[in-house]
Amino acid sequence: MIRFYIENITLTVIFLLLAVAFASARSGRLPKLEALTRNRYIGLLLGYPALILCVEYAKLISPGFLLPFIWPLAILIPIASFFYIDYFAARALGGVLIISSYDIVHWAFELRLPGAVAITIIAWLYGIAGIWISGKPCVLRDWFRLAAKSRKNGVMLMILPVLAAAVTVWSVAAQILK
Repeated sequence: MIRFYIENITLTVIFLLLAVAFASARSGRLPKLEALTRNRYIGLLLGYPALILCVEYAKLISPGFLLPFIWPLAILIPIASFFYIDYFAARALGGVLIISSYDIVHWAFELRLPGAVAITIIAWLYGIAGIWISGKPCVLRDWFRLAAKSRKNGVMLMILPVLAAAVTVWSVAAQILK
């Protein structure tokens, strides 16, 4: 249960930071926002928790001979990615969105949270965004560019992170009030 609270509170912070980044995107700030997508330290900060969360799921589907290597790989892959992968922060954000959307959908029904269907739909949407960002990480940079073109674009791009933050807050509040 502690994982539920930690993951939801962390996601709320990530979503709100992303919403603020979209809302504050202007041509003067654009180089800094574009650089964030390639930031290796942010990638490590996001990548490690995402891979640690994936270990339990990987154990379920991995062949027996790979089981001893799962934890060492979860520790070494972010370090290797730090040196060799471009758009590391964007890819790590995509990974966080993918794994967390699965967890949020699971918890919505396991914990019988009110509004589970709405929670699920929004979680699927940001899970799809995570798949898109992981597959084509430069799309996050392009979204920042789009947000910088006009205030209306920034507000439109801000909607999904704000909804996702509302879902995570709702999930925690509903569980606490149960």
